[in-house]
Amino acid sequence: MEFPFVSIVIVNYNGAHYLPACLDALHQQTYPADRFEVIVSDNGSTDGSLTLLRQQYPWVIVLENGHNLGFATGNNVAFKQTHGDYVILLNNDTAPTLGWLEQMVSVAQSDAEIGLVTGHLQLFYPQLEVELIAETYIPEGDGRELGVVLASVDSGAVRGVVQYLDGFYGREAYSLYGHFRWSQGRALLGVPAPPGSDTWSLTLKLAAPRPDDRPVAVKILVQGHLLADCELVGRELKTLTIEMPAFTRQAARPVEQNTGSLIFSSGAGRDRGTYVRDSEVIYEDDTGRYTAVEEVFSGCGLLALGDITNDHL
Repeated sequence: MEFPFVSIVIVNYNGAHYLPACLDALHQQTYPADRFEVIVSDNGSTDGSLTLLRQQYPWVIVLENGHNLGFATGNNVAFKQTHGDYVILLNNDTAPTLGWLEQMVSVAQSDAEIGLVTGHLQLFYPQLEVELIAETYIPEGDGRELGVVLASVDSGAVRGVVQYLDGFYGREAYSLYGHFRWSQGRALLGVPAPPGSDTWSLTLKLAAPRPDDRPVAVKILVQGHLLADCELVGRELKTLTIEMPAFTRQAARPVEQNTGSLIFSSGAGRDRGTYVRDSEVIYEDDTGRYTAVEEVFSGCGLLALGDITNDHL
């Protein structure tokens, strides 16, 4: 294939935590290194992003905007500095696979009518399904079968997405807990697994309110393996920290974020690769369903390649 010059634009605001994974992945692309440029449009970061870029990524073009211009203006400022035949808008919290850039350009060049190409996006962290089993009771005048209160989930994955996959009631608020959810007798959490190869910790904040303050048995399992077995008493939150064995990293699975975007007749939009249940968006497991190259209604601003020579853009 031919290798047209490509400009990759990344808007950054206090994204120092994400930049190494993103930029290292771009540096390792199969696309020839002299056929693309990376422009980081920095919106006044105060977390050391600029020092990181200067010291570790001298090959990156950095635009210091001085203050937060927002996503659209941050991209537009950088767009004026690009030299590519194609321009890609890419989020800083991504880590493209090795052949990503080559594949994006190949699709763009496959048909002269193509003006925009979007990608197959997964959530930044793979998801581990964690099972929570608890004794239940039915409060008078409520009718629900309640297990335990879950007020917080922390896996150490910075800004990771926690999914309440099954067996949870809707989000509630209470002064003692802040926002929380009641579990049923069996509930399933989707927990973001942090990067690394060793063990890691999962911290849950739980309570088991009962009219008579009786102890409530709680078990935490992954793939049938019992990781915690404890009792909770009373309405005060308890912190349960579980050391997650190494096998849990292999058990974590990639999850879709966007495979193109949809617009419904109501005017509402949604990411392909998600569905709505009880008014909440659920991200699907990546089962290979969205591997074909196909036409979609629109692309996600997180990842889009545009042909700046194409009148259809």
